[in-house]
Parts: sequence; structure tokens; C-alpha cells
Amino acid sequence: MSRHRDRVLSSVITVAVALLVGAYLPGCGDVRECDEKDTALEELHVEFDRAEDPIEEEIEEVVEITPSKAPVPSDGPPLPEDSGRPIDSPASFEEEQVKDVIGVGGGAGRRFGGKYRVRGKARGGGRMTARPSAPPPSSGGTHNVNNEAYDLQFFKSYGVNPFVDTDDDPLSTFAVDVDTGAYTICRRFIGEGNRPKKAAVRVEEFVNYFDYTYAPPAQETFATYVEGAPSPFAANRTLLAIGIQGKQIDAAERKDAVLTFVIDTSGSMNRNNRLGLVKQALGLLVDQLRPSDQIGIAVYGSSGKKILGHTPLTEGKSVILEAINALDAGGSTNAEEGLRIGYEMAAKAFREGCNNRVVLCSDGVANTGNTGVDALFEMIRAHVEKGVCLTTVGFGMDNYNDVLLERLGDKGNGHYAYIDTLDEARRIFVTGLTGTLQVIARDVKVQLELNPRRVRSYRLVGYENRDVADKDFRNNLVDGGEVGAEHAVTALYELKMWDDAEEDEQESPLATLRIRFEDPDHSAKVTELEIAIEADCLRSGLSEASANYRLAACVATFAEVLRGSYWAKHLSFAGAAEEARALALALPGDAKVGELDALIAKAALLVEAQEQARALQDTPTPTEPAAPESSAAEARPGIRDGK
Repeated sequence: MSRHRDRVLSSVITVAVALLVGAYLPGCGDVRECDEKDTALEELHVEFDRAEDPIEEEIEEVVEITPSKAPVPSDGPPLPEDSGRPIDSPASFEEEQVKDVIGVGGGAGRRFGGKYRVRGKARGGGRMTARPSAPPPSSGGTHNVNNEAYDLQFFKSYGVNPFVDTDDDPLSTFAVDVDTGAYTICRRFIGEGNRPKKAAVRVEEFVNYFDYTYAPPAQETFATYVEGAPSPFAANRTLLAIGIQGKQIDAAERKDAVLTFVIDTSGSMNRNNRLGLVKQALGLLVDQLRPSDQIGIAVYGSSGKKILGHTPLTEGKSVILEAINALDAGGSTNAEEGLRIGYEMAAKAFREGCNNRVVLCSDGVANTGNTGVDALFEMIRAHVEKGVCLTTVGFGMDNYNDVLLERLGDKGNGHYAYIDTLDEARRIFVTGLTGTLQVIARDVKVQLELNPRRVRSYRLVGYENRDVADKDFRNNLVDGGEVGAEHAVTALYELKMWDDAEEDEQESPLATLRIRFEDPDHSAKVTELEIAIEADCLRSGLSEASANYRLAACVATFAEVLRGSYWAKHLSFAGAAEEARALALALPGDAKVGELDALIAKAALLVEAQEQARALQDTPTPTEPAAPESSAAEARPGIRDGK
């Protein structure tokens, strides 16, 4: 039996060495993600002689594998029970084979490490399967760092806008933003029972997610709407809402689309079936396109490659869908090469007068080649300036880089969205398809000039990362934001008014609104709109304001409380929750408002649970009083009885 044990243990060690060798193969990730380059590991045979006696014995061996020095992402979901990667041998093990992997660190295309516990029943030989029991954290070990709810997320805080005295600076200038990614990713945080990171909350993306039913302009590019009422943030302040509604374009009238899908197929896209959601989302988009539209596809894992040249839907809709559905995830994340190939394809297929756009689908975590936003943008800048727009679409929670996707979408003359459900994919690629594809105005900037005689100070609620220097409002070289057909932008200003304004000043405008933008088809054609904001837009109470105004104020309050804004420090979710319930009744046909009501209520419960847990942690543990010292009589039984 000892001879048999030695042979089996020798085989186990051989398997562990094979795993280590596989991790060092070029283009190979962890044991679940080795790609076609890993044939050496796939073909490895562990051979050992059958025992002379059919003696069954339990074996267990722990093999230490040294991890790489740098913490790297680990990708891929737990594999199903029947899906190991087999290492064949002439004999076979019984069902209980390699059951778990302890502390695997490393990611796609990197080295890995940890302890492998190999367990099995030996009958003189075996067929062994290497399969980890769960996706390990990117930093190695078995739990996320700092007990975070999710593994390896990247968000950036841009602070909170302060109040500004109008005597010092009456001008507020920013680039418009139609992104909605912050709202949907925070919705997923809360839906999964976790409070979002404060840096994940961008107030303007919460506000702009909702539909305020602004009427579109009849002829012009934009229509504007202004309304104000007492601020929910503090007494004696006014909250001013400015709505900018883009013109409508019928689906039949939109320009033909030349789309280039750049799809992240690295190992991390295997987590939680995020690549599966990408396939479903793009399938919805393809189904909405016209026969004259074209699609090309590039992918990237450890390297980038073109998998389908631009194909008109008239010739190959089925070919396009087959190419999408055949995608597999594996390898590291070379976003640089994937984007380079995708933009080269877009440049080659570029058609004047069409919607030329790259659609990037990714979790944003690039770890091979250039990985920074600025470096990636410099690589594609010339294509962007020529007219190839970029839409970035985020997927996933663990191993997610919001910073790269949000900034790259803005710099790429496009926008950023986050898809957490198939319904959200429908909102972007079906209901809002024309707005997603067709730009109606480029480099849109807004400047509000406050009247110092009417307004003492102001703050812009949100848009912290879209700030533009006042002097650059008319500088056409400074980037603004892009607005698609039917898109709307809402901006909120909190104002402190002068109580003792002179009578003649009370007739003057509160502010002057200016909107400046370029024609998407003629960059030399620049339009600047100017609208006076009169005091008659102000309501004396919130109950007198429109339901749409109240909705914008409610959403902004929710976002400000959620991100811990200084200006909402005395507020809780209770007020926003009460207003959301009232709005759900006032706007019964708006499913988003009903969702908002439920979301705020759940966020309130999460915060309450956190505070209760924190209170328990802060409560000192009571200690038992020390027992009194025993007297000599008590220590010696019977002494009191004189015994």
C-alpha cells in the first residue's frame, strides 16, 4: 500500500507542476482561462502504474505554488460541477477528484499562485480534473480587500461644487453631459444589497437618466425650459432647474450607420456571464438596424484581432449575429490593441454623411499595453477629429473600471452607459437607438450668467468633472459635450437670493442662459443661443411646481445624500423617499419613477442596517466583575463547622 501511495502522491505533485507550467505559458491566464496556446497543458498525461492489489485508500496532498509578486486580476466565474479541465491518464479516478483551490492569486495572462488541495480515491491510477471552487479576488487570497462587497473597482471622486459669490464670479460654465452610467451602476449596487461608493455617484447622471417630457423644438436644434422653487437642501434657498431638449429625428430619417463593435473578450468578461449580456445587448442593436447599415467587429483579450469586416445587413445579418454569439472569453486585457484595430477598421469603412461610430463593450479593466485614458485617447484622437464617435458601454461589477469608460466616452465625442440588465440594453439600443447613433450637436457648452443684484451666491449641483473655464466658453478648441437626437440635459442650480433687492432690480432677469454648439455636419458652423431667465419662473412652494420639476429635485436630493454631499449633510433618505412615493402616484405611467421609489426605500434600509451594525461595533463589550477573593475559611471546606 505504501508503494501505491507514493505513486499516487507523485502523480499529484506532477499535476501541480503542470498547472504551474500552464500559468507561465504565453497568452495563458489561470487554470480556467488558458486559451488555444495552452496545448501543452491540455495534452499533459499523468501516468502511473496500477496498484497490484485493488486497495482503495483516501489521499490528500496540499501543494504550494508561489504567486507572482504583483497583485493582478483573477477572472472568470465558478465553473459548474461537471466542467473541469481534464488531465487524462490511462487509468481513472472516482468522482471525488480535485475539489478546491485555496488562495489563488493572479489573472488572465499572468502568473498565479496559492495552495491546491488535491483529494481523491485511488484505484491504482486516475483521471484528474483541476477545477477551482470559486473566482478568487484579484489581490489573491479568499476574500476581497477591506471586506469590500466587490473585487477591484475603480471610481474617481471629483468633489462637490461650492457656493460661489456672484460679486466674485457671476459666470458658471460647463460642458453638457448625457451619460447615465452612474445611475445604473448605483442601481445595481443597491439592488444587490450594497451601498454605492460615494465616488460612483455623479449627480448629473442620476438626474439625466429620467425623462422630464420636455417638448422638442419644432425647427431649432434645442428648446429650453426653466423652473424654480424653494430648495429641498436648505431653507431660504431656491433650486433652479434648466432643461435643454434636443430635436427629434424620425427613425426613417436618421443617417445610415457604420458601426464598429470593439468587444472585450478577456478572461474577466467571463465573470457573472457579462459576455453573455454583451451578446444579448448587441443582438438587440443588430435587430433594430436598417438593411443599409454596416457592422464590423473587433475583439481583444491578450491581443486584439479583427473577426468580421464591415458587412451590410442586407448581405449578412445572420453572419453578424453568428460572429457575436461565437465569442469566448479568455486571456488578459489589451484594450489598446483592440481599440487600435477597431478604429483602423472604422477609418477604412468611413462614409461621409453617415453615423460613423465605435461601440466599446467592456468592464474597463485594461492590464496589457497602454492602460490609461490619456494614452488611449491620443491613439484614437485623429479618428475622433475626423468624425468617428465613441460609445462606451460598461458591464460587470467585480473587476470594473468606471474611470476609463466614463472619461474615454466623453473624450471620444460620445457618451457612457452602463448595462446591468437586458431591459437597460433595450432602453439604450432599442428605445433610444436614434439618440444613441445620431448626433445633433457637437461640443455643446452651457454658460449661466447670474445677476449679482438678484442672486447673492450659487452652486451648480453636479457636473464637477465637466467644468469649463469661463474664458473658454467661446473657444472652439476646447471640448464640450455631444448631444444625440431626442436627448435632454437638465442642470440644477441652488441659489441664495438677496432679500433686500431694490425695487427696480426686482424687474431685472435673474440670469442669462447661453448655449453654444457646433453643427455635426459643418464644424465651422457655430450657433450660440441666449435666453433671459425671468423671476416669473419661480414658484412660491414645491407643491406649486410641476411634477417634472419635483422629480428632478427628488433625484438630485437622493444622489446628494447618497454621495454624502456637504450640502445635504442634514438630510436623510426619508424626505426623498416620501417625495418619490408621491411622484409615483402623480406619474403612474412612468416606470422609472416607480423604480426610483423602490430604490430610495431600499437605500434607506441599507443605511439603517449599516448604522445599527456600526452602533453594535461601537458598544463596549460588558466584562464580568472579578470574583471576590476567598477567605481562608471559604477556601477550606468545613472550617466554619469546626470540623
